[in-house]
Amino acid sequence: MASPAPRLPVAGPSSEPKASMLKRMGGPSDLKAGVGRGGIRTAEEIQHIVHEVSKRSKYFKDQERRDRELQVKVDKLKGRLAQEELTARGDEEDKADAILKELEETRDLSRVIALIDADAFYAACHVRVNPELEGKAFGVGGGMLTTASYGARKYGCRSAMPFFIAQKLCPHLVSLKLEPDLYVKASREIFAVLSKYGTIAPASLDEAYVDLTQYCADQDVTPTEAITRLRAEVQATTGLTVSAGVSPNKTLSKIAADVNKPNGQFVIDPTREACMEFIQGVRLRKCFGIGRVCETLLNGIGLETVGDIFRDRAKLYLVRHHLGQSAHFRFLLGLYLGLGRNRVKRAKRGDRKTYGVEKTFTPTSDPGKLDDVIRRVAKSLAKDLKRADFSGRTVTLRIKHADFVSVTRAHTPGKNIYLRDYKDLVRIGLMLLHKEIDERPKLIARGEEVKGGRNPVLKARLLGLRVGNLRDERALAKANKLDGWVRVSSRSTPEIELSDSDTDVQRDSDLDDDEDEDDDEADPGKRALNAVMRDAAIDPFADAGDGEGGVKKEDAACDPAAFGGASGSGSGSWMCVDDYDNDAEDEDAEVVRGRFGVHRGATVPKPSQRRAQQPSSSTIVQGSSLAAASRAGSPPKRKSPAAEDASANEKGKKRRIRKEEEEAAKPASGNEWTCPVCDKVFAGSEAAMSGHVAKHFADDEPPARPKVKVKKECGSLGGGGMGGSKVSSKTKVKGKGRKG
Repeated sequence: MASPAPRLPVAGPSSEPKASMLKRMGGPSDLKAGVGRGGIRTAEEIQHIVHEVSKRSKYFKDQERRDRELQVKVDKLKGRLAQEELTARGDEEDKADAILKELEETRDLSRVIALIDADAFYAACHVRVNPELEGKAFGVGGGMLTTASYGARKYGCRSAMPFFIAQKLCPHLVSLKLEPDLYVKASREIFAVLSKYGTIAPASLDEAYVDLTQYCADQDVTPTEAITRLRAEVQATTGLTVSAGVSPNKTLSKIAADVNKPNGQFVIDPTREACMEFIQGVRLRKCFGIGRVCETLLNGIGLETVGDIFRDRAKLYLVRHHLGQSAHFRFLLGLYLGLGRNRVKRAKRGDRKTYGVEKTFTPTSDPGKLDDVIRRVAKSLAKDLKRADFSGRTVTLRIKHADFVSVTRAHTPGKNIYLRDYKDLVRIGLMLLHKEIDERPKLIARGEEVKGGRNPVLKARLLGLRVGNLRDERALAKANKLDGWVRVSSRSTPEIELSDSDTDVQRDSDLDDDEDEDDDEADPGKRALNAVMRDAAIDPFADAGDGEGGVKKEDAACDPAAFGGASGSGSGSWMCVDDYDNDAEDEDAEVVRGRFGVHRGATVPKPSQRRAQQPSSSTIVQGSSLAAASRAGSPPKRKSPAAEDASANEKGKKRRIRKEEEEAAKPASGNEWTCPVCDKVFAGSEAAMSGHVAKHFADDEPPARPKVKVKKECGSLGGGGMGGSKVSSKTKVKGKGRKG
């Protein structure tokens, strides 16, 4: 039996740290079950130890910076509230009550929604394989813990905690290596049992919502009896225990699942009174949609629990436009009422927004090492995209500097260019990285603000790539469409031989750049494992059109006004995704663009050399005639409008024939084809290209002759008689046909 942990010295009153820093250093997982609640160490002791051990690190300095910035926001919100109170009309509570009444009418108590959460899932999977670990204090992960066993949580160890800090809290802590295959297998077994009880919506590898409404009706059982059966069957089938919360909606079920952890359940009766009574005393950050930053802002104006929302509803109404989200005020009122979504559905492939891979390493400024990281990340990302049959238009580079400050840079090669090959990803990734390295000293020399310190040499500790603006290649292939098969030209990038076992790179999905501020799963290891679930198609019951993984977490509770977001660029220019410097300089897109009709392998001309818009055929004819007449010293001899039109059609026909002959001479495989009619560039066979061109002439009729309007000016002939007219020298030809 392990000996009790030695009591580490705690800072005295003279050196008492700020309360905000103690809370911040507690991390995003400080509310995990088993941490600081009835354990060997109290929550206050854990906070002080983590603060003391971390205070000399660069991470601590970055957290101090974040804390100062957040305090500025809190002071600003307080000042805004004070100003609004001076001009308040006194009817703010009445207006808030009107919204509460409106929201109350949307309450639905007819569903039975359960949230199933496996207990210390990753640790439990290792115990299932090695029963000797039962009851011992161990963590899963290398330098950063992905999870900790309940034996380790008693000492204050938790997910997203550096291992060296966890060892200070629990000296006898053991670290185990991540085994994703083990977790995916166990997750599939659990979800197979859950699917017997109703529709399921996985939220992560170890968590899923289940709609028990139909099961309770068919079996004529209460929600308590149904969830008891479900938990018992999961344990009997998989050997793993799960905790559960049951209520009429997802919001309450999510909170209830944590009440009796581990291996417990909590059921909320489907009545208005029971729902509201349960949520009144809940701490704000326990509610999905409220993170550490939002909670701190609300704490700043006096709110601590959900019940305080109603008490201070007048305050919230006054600052409703300064809470960060336009609909956040209504969200908070709905939270007070205990409302939430109650629709459980599987995620579909189209719900996926991005694919990303990140790698953390020892901080370095060596360009060669940074380039190697980009290559490894690009290789892993290309594998993920190929396996999932997705491609994307926007490639985003994420850089976390040595001082933990993150920046992102994005590049979109073109509107109809979709990427997923390794060569394309590594080329754009290196271009973005080198651009950032080269521009940094110039910006500092000009005195502009940059992130990551004032050192002109970029020093990074994390690099990542993600692909956004996704397109489902599988759905495109089923549709059998030629349109859309636009591809970037290949580049002579040298092949990089890398091991297939890239277990130290981390996958992400829809990451925010400041995810450790508000994210309940800021731990990159857990994000990586959750991404494994999405990529491994753990839902074996999904239809062909369903997704390969879990739902996004924003659908796991009452919608918090669509927290988070995605950015993209519609041009081949730099795009600042965050509030970094104003270095949005245009870059030449080093790709073959369809609208220029350039063949694969050709060199893209500079903007000044690109083909200009062709003038109309009538202008060309008229200009050449005028020039010839000028040389002859006599007025130009004009062609009739009909002759000009015939000449234009003839030239256009010859040009189309010439393009068709050029295209026919190209090899049929591994090339792009330019449509001579619409100038789109496609990748495919010559037969497919011919079929596309044939669609433009499906009627087998030549283009209609454009209508000609001749503007006449009446004048006298001879003695000024009215019997004739002369054609003005200003003859305008207007036609709706195709330009030469």
